[in-house]
Amino acid sequence: MLKYSLMDIKEYVLKLAELIAEVIRVDVEIVDKSLTRIAGTGRYGSFIGKSFEGESFIYKRVIESGRKLVVENPGFHRFCADCRMKHSCAEKFECCTPVIIEKEVVGVIALICFTDEQKKIILAKLKEYSDFLDKMAELIASKAKENYEELQKEKIIAQSKAETINEITLNSIIGEDNKIKELKSKLINIADSYANILFTGESGCGKELFARAVHYESRRRNFPFIAVNCGAIPEALLESELFGYAAGAFTGASRTGKIGKFELANKGTIFLDEIGDMPVQLQVKLLRVLQDRIVIPVGSNKPVRVDVRVITATNKNLDELIKTGSFREDLYYRINVIPLEIPPLRDRKGDIVLIFKYLLYKYCSKYKIEIPQVSSEVIRCFQSYSWFGNVRELENTVEYVINMLEGEKIVKLNHLPCKLLENKSSYMEEQELNLEMIERKTIIRALKKYGTNTEDKRHAAKALGISLASLYRKINNYRIAVE
Repeated sequence: MLKYSLMDIKEYVLKLAELIAEVIRVDVEIVDKSLTRIAGTGRYGSFIGKSFEGESFIYKRVIESGRKLVVENPGFHRFCADCRMKHSCAEKFECCTPVIIEKEVVGVIALICFTDEQKKIILAKLKEYSDFLDKMAELIASKAKENYEELQKEKIIAQSKAETINEITLNSIIGEDNKIKELKSKLINIADSYANILFTGESGCGKELFARAVHYESRRRNFPFIAVNCGAIPEALLESELFGYAAGAFTGASRTGKIGKFELANKGTIFLDEIGDMPVQLQVKLLRVLQDRIVIPVGSNKPVRVDVRVITATNKNLDELIKTGSFREDLYYRINVIPLEIPPLRDRKGDIVLIFKYLLYKYCSKYKIEIPQVSSEVIRCFQSYSWFGNVRELENTVEYVINMLEGEKIVKLNHLPCKLLENKSSYMEEQELNLEMIERKTIIRALKKYGTNTEDKRHAAKALGISLASLYRKINNYRIAVE
């Protein structure tokens, strides 16, 4: 299959052929590499789309050699020896020029004379007409290449749509904490806004997840969501990654160029994660894109207009970066139209168990194992841990646990990573220093020693140095089970 196709631009080629024929008063024929007539004027106009296979040995020779060929006596030329129209060809003259793209012959354009008068006119200024034909061949080649690049761009965009992960809505994000509910409510209200959003929060708290949810809650949901981690791409490559580059823009660049992430996200959403890590010199160009909604690929002077919703995120303090000159203040105000902070997992303790149970189901399904029960000690350990890595750390922990079960049906402390167990020891030490915990444990020991009926409780209260009424009150306050 041909990389560059003249058939794909046949309407353009036909109009060009008709225009040339009208100007210089000779017929024009254009064929592709497979010897199919793409365009023809005059008596050849009715044969468009027909194949020359087994005929037109002149065109075949031009395609094979990649060189121009002038035939003053068609039918009697040595290349016409095997043609069925040999010695009876209606043509009086041919000037054939190859259409070449990147050293590959993709077709032929020819000026054809059917009268001696036409032939005389062409021969009188053969060099001028020959040079003109070369320019027309270059024009066709340029159009075919441009069309190919546009088709490739459309394929990439279609692929980016197909590769977009399963739809994520705000309702699908797990969280019952009031801070999360308030955040979801705000996002629903601004989902269809054109305004830029800046998510702040610690690493692993779900900034990209919320960005995707905003995209799918908006009218842009049927167009691409493109995520770019500005901190993960080398500084020298980030500009071409965001804005694309033209063919041959730099050493090692693709000969066909590359479409940038902004253009890929056209009509959709682009998510720029770790925006605080973007080099200052590139921040200037990003600011221009946000202001004008136009990108210029590296090595090109052709502007490309884009319609994108821009969502950014960072786990850094941009105010501090501005003070040190590491982040532009004008860009900050441009991206910070709607600032939203995602709370860390340790500030929403109630969500830890909810997310844990969801992840447990997810990874049990992935590893095709039965969902185990979870001991109360493990739940308490999870709730007391600080989760500085937030949901990402919790997810990694759950997958670790699943791999440590080895067929057991209950998740216990020995299945947890050492980091959590060390945290549990620290937690237990803190609990031992807690006066209320000490008093609760002391009362429980007294009740075990003396018993739980009324008379036993009198003895327990006396041993504890408190009244019976105080003992009852403390049993109730500390929720001590008494059989």
